[in-house]
Amino acid sequence: MLHRSMLVLFAFFAVFQSLGILVQSSSIVRDIRQPKPKPGSLKLCPPGGRSFLDAFNLICPMRRRRRSIGEFEDSSSLGNTMHKCCEEGCQFSDIFTICNPFG
Repeated sequence: MLHRSMLVLFAFFAVFQSLGILVQSSSIVRDIRQPKPKPGSLKLCPPGGRSFLDAFNLICPMRRRRRSIGEFEDSSSLGNTMHKCCEEGCQFSDIFTICNPFG
């Protein structure tokens, strides 16, 4: 009787293991999950797609403040910003940094 109950318990364990019901390591789960966007951010995919261009065209005319020359070093490129907006999400301030770099 004891052997039969151990065999049944082992069979359940094998089924759960094969179905992936048991807890997996956190590194595997972390690779599967998509990164969550920051609160108040926009996910604009695909990078450089219509949604990004529409947001860019709406946000950039709102920019009125002139930047000093030192601020240009910290600004990211358009390509980096497009990929960041798709992968992580971006806020208005992220797009402002690439609006009119000469104005």
